Amino acid sequence: MTSFRLGSLWLLIMLITGLLGWQASRLPYRYAVADLFPAGDSTVQAYEALQAAFADSNQYMALGIHTPDGVFQGDFLPRLDSLSVAIPQLSGVVSVSSLTTERFLRADPLGWQQELPLVHPFQPARYARDSAWLLAMPPIRYTFLSPDARTSALYLKLTPGLGRAGLSQLVGQIDSLTQRYRLLQTALTGGPYSAFRQEQLLQQDMWRMGAISLLWVLAMLWLAFRRWWGVVLPLLIIGLSVLWTLGLMKLLGGALNLMTILLPTLLFVVGTSDVIHLLMHYREALSEGMSPLAAVRHSRRSVGLALFLTSFTTALGFLMLRFTAGGPFGELGIYTALGVGVAYGLTMGLIPPLLPFLAVPTRLGRSLRWEGWYHLFQYRRHLRRAALVLAALALPGLLALQTDAFFSRELRGHTAEARELDFFETYLGGTRPFLLGFSVPEGQNLWTPDKVRAMARVEDYLVTHYGLNRPYSLIGDLRAVHSSMHRARPEAFRLPEPEGELANLIAYYRLYTDSTRSRPFLTPDGRMARLTGTLPDLGLQEMERLHAGFRAYLARDPLPDGLRLTLSGAAELLDQSHRLFVRRMGGGLLLALGVVSLMMGLLFRSWRMAFLAMIPNLLPLLVIAGGMGLLGVGLNMSTAIIFTVSFGIAVDDSIHFLSRLYVEQKAGKSLPLALRRTWLSTGRAMLWTSGILIGGFLALLGSSFEGTWLTGLLVSLILLLALGGDLLLLPVLLLGRKKNQGSKAKRI
Repeated sequence: MTSFRLGSLWLLIMLITGLLGWQASRLPYRYAVADLFPAGDSTVQAYEALQAAFADSNQYMALGIHTPDGVFQGDFLPRLDSLSVAIPQLSGVVSVSSLTTERFLRADPLGWQQELPLVHPFQPARYARDSAWLLAMPPIRYTFLSPDARTSALYLKLTPGLGRAGLSQLVGQIDSLTQRYRLLQTALTGGPYSAFRQEQLLQQDMWRMGAISLLWVLAMLWLAFRRWWGVVLPLLIIGLSVLWTLGLMKLLGGALNLMTILLPTLLFVVGTSDVIHLLMHYREALSEGMSPLAAVRHSRRSVGLALFLTSFTTALGFLMLRFTAGGPFGELGIYTALGVGVAYGLTMGLIPPLLPFLAVPTRLGRSLRWEGWYHLFQYRRHLRRAALVLAALALPGLLALQTDAFFSRELRGHTAEARELDFFETYLGGTRPFLLGFSVPEGQNLWTPDKVRAMARVEDYLVTHYGLNRPYSLIGDLRAVHSSMHRARPEAFRLPEPEGELANLIAYYRLYTDSTRSRPFLTPDGRMARLTGTLPDLGLQEMERLHAGFRAYLARDPLPDGLRLTLSGAAELLDQSHRLFVRRMGGGLLLALGVVSLMMGLLFRSWRMAFLAMIPNLLPLLVIAGGMGLLGVGLNMSTAIIFTVSFGIAVDDSIHFLSRLYVEQKAGKSLPLALRRTWLSTGRAMLWTSGILIGGFLALLGSSFEGTWLTGLLVSLILLLALGGDLLLLPVLLLGRKKNQGSKAKRI
């Protein structure tokens, strides 16, 4: 390539980089749990209908405060009251509900109503009576007060549309206020706050994991080449690939989310493989006496097809996420596959024209020792037996593997956000949100006594069998009104038994209760209501058992005609998406396996070779799946992702190995000699590329998210096992059981 053409190429690269870099800088952050399902899914439609009907009730944040001495000891209640008065003065807060601000109604026998405080914070003499009454009232437990009376909660209604900057400022001000009033053991939760903190953690993870990956790649590249160009050229390709991919993501309407935030880290480690193989083949060609231009042409011919195939299989592994999951996982698959293609194009388009201008040494460094190759022949039976033993040991674990996930364990325990979730799990009845919708057809409403009693029975079942805490519903409000009509006695917190009394209670409630109080759980037309609360984070398997019992209960005690139930909410949607993802994962892996096997069989014109090449790539998947089953690690969206991704990456080494073996055999070399030359040359490049890949995925151990951490660990283990399989097991399988091959190997 002439200097003019080379300069024009680089000018074009700079222009494209500037355009796509500007687009990448404008990438938004977007994530919603409904994105995990296909558009038009009935589950999502039901969830969105409930969200739309009760949109205003989603702008809440809870502040939990723990005091070891007890809420009714010392001056805790006066300090809590001061905090409850101060927080509504902050920008972004509409109102606050707490033990000291809430009131209850009490009616005397003549019907006169009094609005009384739940507690008397400045009258310590009344603390004993207040605490006894509060702990006996079902709606208070876990809502404002823990059963041991050592933890209290405040509920903040936020201004709609409060942005990230406003929420960040509000959180800082709340922290300052709790410090001022000496309320030191606190925790926050709630939809807006959780989304805000998750976005912060994602951004921190992106920079942390990106920095670790960069340092690891730099160290490995320097050790592999010991020249500046051996570091700069791969980094140039990686940097351009990341920037171009993020820019293309913006142009295609993509956004950063819980999964696509991993894209830079993945491309950092995946994008180096092509460059390393090309540079090592070029250096090997020079060592054989070729001129720089001839070495470039030879390298492109000998390794170009293998690089295309490995890029294709890696992209295929990620693309399977689009077909098995969709949503954020599908976006990660699409854009990582796009990035792999960009990296391949940049490698083959930019690196060869630059190579003749570089001072590349013509002598190779130390290679793998011949004695290692000799021992490979000597112990080939042991290697085959070891593979069979590993497969046999993994089978019991594979049979024990099951789908399981926990709502609050996505964050790792060392983070402040995980400790806040643990606070609510320990002291205030759990962190798993619960949502159940009630609805009736048009022309009906929920105010009839039979429907009210049915909703009450359902709520009682959920409290008793699910352990539902903090239930907030129309039924709870009706029971509270009935209690207020009986001097607020705890035993009167129920619905009246006679049908006439219940009808009178409903009429009284509809006539005299402020309509704004019912909005969080009832639509104005009375056709839709919802029951919300929290559950302990029991895990997907236990929730499935509870749901089965709930369905059996509804079969025994049918609902009145027209009354429909919808079990929904963020936690339920996540559970269903875990199940859907795991079911689809197997089909995606089989599809990838079939495509890669067909491609290798046609390329090498040997179905036997294609079959044997799959063994060292499938065995690590079997071993890791068996280990997960034995250790009780459940399959879910975060762990199931590893199998298709790992297979797509791991099979690259097999393709490089078999491509070089095919070239050596076409040159007339015997199988043992061709295997030896492949093992000593391509095997060396495989060690370096796999080292970068394994170290890069280990960088994911720096994540704050449990799923990402597990992905990094398990993918690294699979790639390590696959590398061992390609270098040790694959040659033994290709040699077969012919007795004369051992003697031939000794004479080489």
